[in-house]
Amino acid sequence: MKNFSLILPTRNHVALVYRLLNNLVETTDVLNQIEVVLYIDEDDLASQRIEHALVPLVKVIQPKNTMGYMTQACFEASSGRYIVLLNDDAVIRTTNWDRKVLAAFLKFPDEIVLVYCNDLYYGKSMSTFPILPRKTCELMDKICPVDYQRHCIDPHVFDVFSRLSMLGHSRFVYLADVIFEHMHYDFGISMISSEVYENDDSIDQQLYSSLSKNRHNIALRMAEHIEKFRKNEVLLLEKSETVSIIVLANGKMSNDLEDYLLRQKQMLREVIVAGGEAGLCRWAFHKQMGPKLKFVQVATRTKETNLLHEASSCACGDFIVFISGNSVPQPGWLEALLETANDNSVGAVGSTIINPRSGCVEDIGIGFLKNDQGTLKKTYIYYGFPPYHPVARKKRVLQAVSLVGMLVKRGLFCKVGGLNEKEIGNEAFGLCVEISKLGKKIVNAPDAVIYGYVSDRRHDGDDNGLKSLKRDIKPDLEGILKEDKFSFGASKKVVLPSFPDHAADKMSGCAVMPIPADNRVIFSHSVSQKKLKSIGIDIRMSFHTGIGRYIRGFVGALDADFIDIKLLANRGNLLCEQFGFDARYIQSPIYTVQEQLTVPFSMRGLDSLHVPHFNVPVLWRKKLIVTIHDLIHLRFPEYRSRPLVYSYAKGLIRYAVKKADAIIVVSEFSKDDIVRTFDAKPEKIIVIYHGIDAAFLSYRSAVDSTRSNEPYFLYVGLLKAHKNVGTLIKAFQKIRDEKIIPNLKLKLIGKLDRKQVIVQMWERMIQNDPDISLETDVDESVLRERYQNAIALVQPSFYEGFGFPVVEAMASGTPVIGANMTSIPEIMGEGNGLLFDPNSEAELIDRMRRMIQDQTQRKMLIDRGLKHARSFSWKVSAEKHMQVYRTVLGV
Repeated sequence: MKNFSLILPTRNHVALVYRLLNNLVETTDVLNQIEVVLYIDEDDLASQRIEHALVPLVKVIQPKNTMGYMTQACFEASSGRYIVLLNDDAVIRTTNWDRKVLAAFLKFPDEIVLVYCNDLYYGKSMSTFPILPRKTCELMDKICPVDYQRHCIDPHVFDVFSRLSMLGHSRFVYLADVIFEHMHYDFGISMISSEVYENDDSIDQQLYSSLSKNRHNIALRMAEHIEKFRKNEVLLLEKSETVSIIVLANGKMSNDLEDYLLRQKQMLREVIVAGGEAGLCRWAFHKQMGPKLKFVQVATRTKETNLLHEASSCACGDFIVFISGNSVPQPGWLEALLETANDNSVGAVGSTIINPRSGCVEDIGIGFLKNDQGTLKKTYIYYGFPPYHPVARKKRVLQAVSLVGMLVKRGLFCKVGGLNEKEIGNEAFGLCVEISKLGKKIVNAPDAVIYGYVSDRRHDGDDNGLKSLKRDIKPDLEGILKEDKFSFGASKKVVLPSFPDHAADKMSGCAVMPIPADNRVIFSHSVSQKKLKSIGIDIRMSFHTGIGRYIRGFVGALDADFIDIKLLANRGNLLCEQFGFDARYIQSPIYTVQEQLTVPFSMRGLDSLHVPHFNVPVLWRKKLIVTIHDLIHLRFPEYRSRPLVYSYAKGLIRYAVKKADAIIVVSEFSKDDIVRTFDAKPEKIIVIYHGIDAAFLSYRSAVDSTRSNEPYFLYVGLLKAHKNVGTLIKAFQKIRDEKIIPNLKLKLIGKLDRKQVIVQMWERMIQNDPDISLETDVDESVLRERYQNAIALVQPSFYEGFGFPVVEAMASGTPVIGANMTSIPEIMGEGNGLLFDPNSEAELIDRMRRMIQDQTQRKMLIDRGLKHARSFSWKVSAEKHMQVYRTVLGV
């Protein structure tokens, strides 16, 4: 189940739909946890062709109908936990809106609440774009009556909750700082076609009035649900402090898990962290949990099973729940486990585990199958399926469930002797078998959802631990699949229909569900699955200035869709864990013979390698992808003055251009430069623009920088000869002496390359001028502040492959003065800044003077720059990288 389903009637507005879809890419934190449900008229062929590479779409294609009908049809086709009612003329202005809305819902575990955002017109007085939990929608008879033509759906929803408030349950949540702007109001209602409003308005008003009693009954139904939930909650609280949570930390514990446990504190007897120490948790979590928080450590080389056995022997609650430290429980997880365990016939309960990267099922239970050699093999049933597929939502009695997310009754746990020392990884076969021998069931709870991973060994087909249990565990996978109307073909290959019959009947031709064919056949290796293609990404330069930002940006946004990604990093690089991919570690400096030997050896066994700079390993013999940012090493005398450096760079770049299966570049300028210099094939060079960190996009309007007590122009970047900072310094000194505004300053941010003679001269000029300052090391928050308060950013460089500061400045609401050479005009965009000849000091002075004196033009450039900066997205960049990987690997 995805977090959000956004319901959207297209109304023949294809361009507006694409605007909204691209807007979602820019503003959504976890894109694979949303879906957009489009209602498309059956004669609207243009809308039926709408596709998007990043946003999952569900298309409901039916005859033209009322807005009420379209809303109900889209709701029936949706799968999200929360339903967002949108129009195609909406624009979301707040980044990470989904995270903020989810935080609001967490306060209402009974799932009766109306969350709505600021539409910049009605504000708090009306829910223009209601966001409702699925349970609320069901109690409202699928949100609204089908007879509403167009106008009264929002008032209908709002009035239901107003009546609920009168019954003593105020469930309005208005998020003033989350902007869902309704662009329709920019025009004013009087400017909208009278046909749109006058024809349907009177019908809807009459219907709205006639449904007053219906809305009251819905409010009564909701109030009854709230009271019933409270009674159940009381029953659970009567069992307060009966749950012992055992966290297998493995050196990490996510903030999301800590926050969840704090919210459930009253139900918990204790939280036992196995394999961790006090410093592992945040101080606030440690303080608020108090004596309920315990830590268990044993010998360093102790097996996970022994560690968990030791931790569970300390547990005092009636129920023991196991979870890994990087898991993220979803609302209702623990309640669903306890509700299922209330059945006296149940001994252990498993969770539904969703892979946070793919959004697909990681584990809903373990099945068993005998291969052609008669060996018993395990499989994670329905691994890779969409979580909203009917077979993934089914409650089942199984032979085994994974230890991650398992709840077991402590009495039974102790009676069977706890975990067997021979248990392998995160499976608990022996525990489940022994509980079953006592006549108790092992079941899964579809509503007990956590995001996380089961085990790194899920695909190895490992039968260790099963040999001793072969008399007790029977092959059951075929039975499970046949029960779900699936079947086995030749060689144990699973044959799956697109949907079980009951699901197809439910959707009866109105919904086209976005389930890729590959997702329907992915299990584990024990059911004839092909090995994933693999790629290694060299991230050793992840802490460098420009290239490091590129690596951190696109790797951090990668979603490994059916490709196995391995990272190559220097020892001690903590980013690998943050990125969530497996890593191989070496200690090889760049531009050395050592890296030429160690990189291909370390990446052996992989199908391809992506090197994000030109320093490719010449001994690599498989598929190769290289990113070449620019040819600066070949263009400027300071590099040619060092023959070895120049020869090394030119030779490696030439080799990379010739041998690479794909070349990624960061601008059209760089592509043309490479084609001209090396006679490269243009078709294998792909332009992928960099993204921009989300922090820069959270623009706040600053005061007029020309009127501050200390106005300044800004330069950001390395101080190297080709950066042409000397021209900027001289231009600044002359315009300062014109005294157009008092106290004018120049702020430079960047590191000096003191090996270059001209840079040494610049340093002396800076030191001798009190109005010029140089900061060599600033953190990101200070950098954003410098951008936001500057009159303008000046980019005087003779040569740039991309130029991060240009985009960062525009995103921060700062206009840009840029050189009219190389990639700068391309990245700046036409009309979004002022250009000048970097060889002309006089032109630069003129542009700086205009920024000070012409505030109308400056404001226009700020607005255009802000809009342009939003087109640079790491999510889009990462998806384009994945497209290159898939093409090269043939996936």
